[in-house]
Amino acid sequence: MSDLFLAPNRTLKLDDHRIIDPVSGEVVFRAKRRAPKNDRYYRVLADANPDYFQAPKMLGALGSSHLVTIAERNIDFASTIDGDDYESHILQSETYELAASALQEAAFVEARAVLGTSEVNDHVDSRIEMIDRANEALDQAIEALSSQPMTTLEQRLMIKRDFENIYKDIVCGEITMTTVKELRNTLNIHLYRTFNNTDSIHARGLGGEIRTFIDLWDSYEGEESPVALPATVRGDSGFFYRSDTHDIDRISKNEQGNWQVQTPVEVKRRRIAGWMLQRYTGSDLVQVRTGGAVQLVQSAKK
Repeated sequence: MSDLFLAPNRTLKLDDHRIIDPVSGEVVFRAKRRAPKNDRYYRVLADANPDYFQAPKMLGALGSSHLVTIAERNIDFASTIDGDDYESHILQSETYELAASALQEAAFVEARAVLGTSEVNDHVDSRIEMIDRANEALDQAIEALSSQPMTTLEQRLMIKRDFENIYKDIVCGEITMTTVKELRNTLNIHLYRTFNNTDSIHARGLGGEIRTFIDLWDSYEGEESPVALPATVRGDSGFFYRSDTHDIDRISKNEQGNWQVQTPVEVKRRRIAGWMLQRYTGSDLVQVRTGGAVQLVQSAKK
């Protein structure tokens, strides 16, 4: 754990890859490596949470209790970020998102441990509580962006928030077709919203991911079908294990009724270049063509 989380509870802000006390000017935390401008927030989070970001990207790679600890310390840290500047709002949002992602994964890990056993109904309330706490963190992440012109970033958070009932069905062991229908409708609404998105460059990529989600969920026919979920914050980050970076996690049930993780999916809205084929060896590569057609270009190399 980083010394960042040992700092006294006080107002903090982001300044050039550093966390500072805006009153005293003291540098509470400095990222170890510089990063491109658009990655500065993740760089701070990655260096502050090495136990999270340096773990394998596969969903369920960390234990449930460890993930809850990671979530709690990031929620505590996010509550200290109170600057009115653009960078502080983004850092606060990213920190709450990380906490939400860790809680969702923790609930999945705990559910996977009991499904297919006589203990399936044990502690179901605690798994639901994790999802509820994750949703609260996502609400706070969205609220932190309410005055910022980052429409794609905010919409990504809203999409994760709208997977609430899917996550709850998963941790209870059964996904209902009512929940699937609701999600399909919500995803189509989000796809429509991307066409009115002022952040047109990033909205195009988000549209590709939404189309892929729609394609995967349209083929859902019951327990034997794979389930598509937004990737964890760790899975979507390219700072460590870059070849395993992905946008979508897929899980399914095996014959014993236990959730198993399948090969994840990395979505590209542009032509798949040679360097992409070389880099994304840990994920299935999907290309979304002009017009919206979704095509699997490369299966993961084993």
